[in-house]
Amino acid sequence: MGDARLLLLPVRSLTSTFKWVTCPEALKRLKRDATLLGLNAALQFEPPDVQDTGDVCNAKVHSDGGNLFLEEYRFTTAADAAGLAATITALAGLMQRADAQAELERRLVIISDVMFSFLVQHATPVAAHIAVESDTKTVVTL
Repeated sequence: MGDARLLLLPVRSLTSTFKWVTCPEALKRLKRDATLLGLNAALQFEPPDVQDTGDVCNAKVHSDGGNLFLEEYRFTTAADAAGLAATITALAGLMQRADAQAELERRLVIISDVMFSFLVQHATPVAAHIAVESDTKTVVTL
């Protein structure tokens, strides 16, 4: 048993409910971990290269003339059809869902490592479930 590692981050999108966002470094880490576990035969793909400009992503999904909106950011899609298709096929094989291939084709977006790091830190909603008693200034159990 090892640490949990983030691979697909659900991020709100204007074009659909959400997209599963990942980056080349997360995919490379998946391949390294799979090799250590002896699962490298199932992961025959090379992570697509994505520029660190912050405005380009790889996605099969094209909307609004090649633009994709994640949170309040606009990305220009630059699909690497071969690399993206191989990545989708490899990930679908690991998901053990009947609709994995179709869902990944609709939702998978690969962005730069820098932008992925930013979205992990700032696009993850935090819902605090605490309240403070007005009179005593102590935490109220909900």
